[in-house]
Amino acid sequence: MSVLIDVYSRKIVGWAMGRRMQDKLVTEAFNQAYNREKPKEGVIVHTDQASQYTGA
Repeated sequence: MSVLIDVYSRKIVGWAMGRRMQDKLVTEAFNQAYNREKPKEGVIVHTDQASQYTGA
C-alpha cells in the first residue's frame, strides 16, 4: 500500500494497493493525489520510506 497524506490537514489525498511493493504503486498514489488536489506550484512531496522507493 502506498499512501500520500497532506501533512497540514492530515487528510489522505492519494492511495494505491497491490500485492507487491512496486514503483507503480507510488506513481498511482501520486497521480491520484495530484488529480484530486490540483496542487499549486511549490508543493513539496516527501517520503519517509526513501530507501524502499528507489527504482531501477
